[in-house]
Amino acid sequence: MMTRHRRLDLGCGKRLVRLLVTIGICLTTLVAGELLARAFLTSPSNKVFDPELNFVYLPGTTIFQTREGAQVSHVNSLGLVDREHDFAPDRKTLVVLGDSYTEALHVPFNERFTTRLDHYLKGYDVVNAARTGLHPATFTVVARRLTNIIPIDRFLLVISPGDRNDILRENLGIKTTPYGSPRLVLMTNKKVQKMRKWIEPFTSRSALANHLVYRYLPEVKSFYIKISRLLAMVEGQRQTGSGEKTGSGEKTGSGEKAGSGEKAQDSKDRFATLVLDISFSELRKIAPFDVLFIPNFKYTRKGTIAESEKSQHWEEIVRKTAGKYDARFISAGTELSFNYQEHKQPLNGFNNSGLFTGHFNPLGHAVLARSALKLIKSRQSISAKPVSH
Repeated sequence: MMTRHRRLDLGCGKRLVRLLVTIGICLTTLVAGELLARAFLTSPSNKVFDPELNFVYLPGTTIFQTREGAQVSHVNSLGLVDREHDFAPDRKTLVVLGDSYTEALHVPFNERFTTRLDHYLKGYDVVNAARTGLHPATFTVVARRLTNIIPIDRFLLVISPGDRNDILRENLGIKTTPYGSPRLVLMTNKKVQKMRKWIEPFTSRSALANHLVYRYLPEVKSFYIKISRLLAMVEGQRQTGSGEKTGSGEKTGSGEKAGSGEKAQDSKDRFATLVLDISFSELRKIAPFDVLFIPNFKYTRKGTIAESEKSQHWEEIVRKTAGKYDARFISAGTELSFNYQEHKQPLNGFNNSGLFTGHFNPLGHAVLARSALKLIKSRQSISAKPVSH
């Protein structure tokens, strides 16, 4: 009997030891992963959930970016990735609104095109209020918040073809104000809000959790969307049947599908244009604005760059809509093309992520600065220092 109890005790003891060893290995792995993540990848998240903008940065924090290039950026007291501004009474304020192309976490601060503008323009504070994921509909949210904090004399809106896709992905609604004018409403998903609030305590304390969430969550969401669309397509085919006849007695063919696809595309363009129009209208009520357009382009074997047709289409929509509000418009495409033909150096991409693709590198930002300066100098009231090429 004693022997049996001893065997049971020994068996429990071994299992307890194995459990403790397993727990120790897991904890060691997590600690090592956390240290490596902080050393080489990122930091605990400095993002705070925001119902209108998805997230905002905590003022006074630091951002480590290693996906493209390797840079450290600092968040100022306004929650912007920019220097501190004193907003002296004798200086005007130019607020730049854009997405990750303008936020430019991949480029040293002094080489970002907004910083270059801040240096070139006399009598102006150039405030970089851009942030990853922003688009014209959310520009208005940022503008409304800033106008209660800082003086704003003019906006520079940096828009690209990606903004059209962001507008269509956003859950936007349009309501009429008491004055009869339309206004955009961001209708947030309560389930998504709940999930983000649950994740935030982990990402704000752990660099490893922050990296895993923001690196792989978009891929998981993309995979989920693809599977959902595939299942919906299969279900639709099951219900209609490949040879099912329509009410007119004719089989549905590719021509009808193509026609419906064109109608859907037109509908998306109309909605994106409406959102753009309302956004411009709301911004114009705060301050005048100008538009810098960054086209989508590809490098050709002839040593040139060519803008895509979809980019040209969206560029024309933005140009016409901006013209309704007396806004100056310029596309950076001409400067980008000229610079690449002359120097044959990639304007985007980094050594650790691949050249000729991704966000603009310092050379690309120098070109964007020249385009933006050309746009701003077209208004006679603004003077500027000469730009070094």
